[in-house]
Amino acid sequence: MRNAVLLIGMAAVSLSLASEAIKEKYATNANCKACHTDLSVKWETSRHAHSHFTKNDLYKRTLEYMVKNDILKTKEEIVVECAKCHNPRIEKHKVGKSDKLNLLLDIDKSSMDKVLNNPTMRNGINCIVCHNVDRIHWKKDGRRRGFDAVEFGPQGTMFGPFAGAKSPYHRTEKRDFFVKDPNRLCLACHYSDTNRHGLEIYSTGKEYESVKKNAKAQQCISCHMSGKKAGVASNFSGKGGRVKRMVRDHLFASIDNSDIHRKYLDIFAESRNGKLWIRLKNRSPHRIPTGYGLRELELKVDFFAKGEKKIKTVNRFFKAVWGDRDKKPTVPHLAVTLLRDGRIAPGQEVMESFGIPDGTRLVNYRLIYRQIDVEMAKKLGVTDHFFTKEFVLKNGVVEP
Repeated sequence: MRNAVLLIGMAAVSLSLASEAIKEKYATNANCKACHTDLSVKWETSRHAHSHFTKNDLYKRTLEYMVKNDILKTKEEIVVECAKCHNPRIEKHKVGKSDKLNLLLDIDKSSMDKVLNNPTMRNGINCIVCHNVDRIHWKKDGRRRGFDAVEFGPQGTMFGPFAGAKSPYHRTEKRDFFVKDPNRLCLACHYSDTNRHGLEIYSTGKEYESVKKNAKAQQCISCHMSGKKAGVASNFSGKGGRVKRMVRDHLFASIDNSDIHRKYLDIFAESRNGKLWIRLKNRSPHRIPTGYGLRELELKVDFFAKGEKKIKTVNRFFKAVWGDRDKKPTVPHLAVTLLRDGRIAPGQEVMESFGIPDGTRLVNYRLIYRQIDVEMAKKLGVTDHFFTKEFVLKNGVVEP
């Protein structure tokens, strides 16, 4: 009994935090928005602003699925591991043995909840994440990602691309990586990662580098932010008024807030020799789809007879399929094998052919992008329409 009491007492030690809590002044984009209005409004449309599981149903359901199917880890362990990139300003970088015992004994759960659900975490990849990075230490070998790959500066100092920028609300300093090599900041999280089975589950940065070796690839920000344009970084007016700058949009373009996929994925269709030929070309410096491994492209072709009567529908999918030990589809983070990889490589041109049925008068083809494939969405229990919706990148017609 005495040993049990001693054990519980040891377990009740408060949670050890790996970094200081973010002060209310810098915790969210709310205060930043007053001066950096346009940048902040654009950012609010981004996936960066929705990186916390309370704002992202797909992330939340994936976490729940992992907890249900991974007997070796607690929910808190998985969330903290994912927060390495999803929420790099998390105050705790590891769930230790004593923390797990606390949770098991229902001791001090409120402290862990504050770590996982405080305003900074809920606000996502916000201003205090990217613009408080003082140094970047990421390595290509996979050992350093997210909060392990960067060194944050003191709170109250914001780093950016401009020398001599001034603010009455915080210190401002220039850091060269924002100008000379901004990809380093992006790839601190987006380079690549492997799961515990040694399976590489995303490799956006590696894909980019494979292109850059052979040709000059655009920087991440050129496509996912914008080209430089005349504007202001801050609404604050000093003695000389607002300072005009060459700035970029902070929308971090994705399928939902931009036309980025239409810009970098070409599609051409023609009828020839009794067949429908459709050519796809990926002009981006990474796979399409890239990143989260359950995204998919669907090429859907409908053949119609006279009077708009549908004769036949044919589908082709471009996606990765991840398998568990029984070779059944699962999420990439738990997978032990990659069952199939139909993603379109950077620069790759894909030619698909379809036999045209007799009596066909019209062919309608659509290129559809989804955040998650339909069957896996059902398996995970994803209900948010944003993730199950079909984003139509191209809708075309061919007369045989």
